Amino acid sequence: MELSLLRSARLGLEVLERASRRSVDWSSANPCPSTTPKDDNAGSEEVDLCVQGDSAHTSLDDAFETIAEFMAQTTYQCKAQSSPEDFHIEVSPGTYKITAGTQDSQQQTRVVRINAGESMNLTFHL
Repeated sequence: MELSLLRSARLGLEVLERASRRSVDWSSANPCPSTTPKDDNAGSEEVDLCVQGDSAHTSLDDAFETIAEFMAQTTYQCKAQSSPEDFHIEVSPGTYKITAGTQDSQQQTRVVRINAGESMNLTFHL
């Protein structure tokens, strides 16, 4: 899931960069119609669909910044709530070098010697 969030964040930043290179004058555009017919039995009533206040004029940079903040918080929460991953590997007797790591942490390596019929537990704090 973490990799998916990182990929989404990267793609979001790419979209932001492309959008910011476009020369569109958003201040002259009407973001929504002023009114629309109300969908009930009253028939002729109209409802104002436009959002009032400062939130209606949020810039594209602010919107993407907010999305990136939510994605960072979600990634943090997923890391905090994820349970340890267990791997069970059967190997022949011998000496082995085991390395573990994540994208955002330094790799850790252990060298172990396994004898016939022996099992071993390794823990990596990533």
